[in-house]
Amino acid sequence: MTASESAAELIESVVRKKFTDASIDSVRVVERRDHEGDDIFDIHVVYKSGPPDARKMLQIMIEARRKLLAMNVETFPLFRFISKSDATRVKPPEAA
Repeated sequence: MTASESAAELIESVVRKKFTDASIDSVRVVERRDHEGDDIFDIHVVYKSGPPDARKMLQIMIEARRKLLAMNVETFPLFRFISKSDATRVKPPEAA
């Protein structure tokens, strides 16, 4: 398993652990470079019911970042929380 795959699993685990009250449809994590050339994890969290609690979304972002840094992964996680009904209108993340 690559470091990127391990990081993706960690991120999905954090999301699913925190969103016990929201029905998560999918979590897609793609490592790519942003428009400034920085490495990022582009993360789409699609939920069936919601919207999720804003505090939980913030907790997820903080916890994921801390755990990534603990793994010596400095790639920044960029989260997008999208309802399932809106997901068809949002382009999913793609690898660069």
